Amino acid sequence: AIKGLFKDHDEESLLVIYDDIDLPLGVIRFRADGGSGGHRGVESIIYQLRTENFFRLKLGIAVEGISMSPSEKYVLQSFPPKYDILINEAIDLAVDAMDFFIDHGIEDAMNKFN
Repeated sequence: AIKGLFKDHDEESLLVIYDDIDLPLGVIRFRADGGSGGHRGVESIIYQLRTENFFRLKLGIAVEGISMSPSEKYVLQSFPPKYDILINEAIDLAVDAMDFFIDHGIEDAMNKFN
């Protein structure tokens, strides 16, 4: 179970990074805590940890003009190749954001990247 991953660390040091169909492709957002927003993977983490108190970095995956319903089908599809550059830029931004978060904490990361 996930709880076993935190033998030497508090859950509060966890940063969960996941896709968000409510954010446009390429947009990232930090959150300090909160519910699952209907994201089943986050629901599972909340259930396993028995808390909503962990940091999150959401990566937008919504593409204008592409149906996101049902979401389970949408998130398992590949992006059209014309989005490759934007996706690679978003990944680079997310990596920079994670590094910044590690060095400066959630508040500064939210101020810089949100």
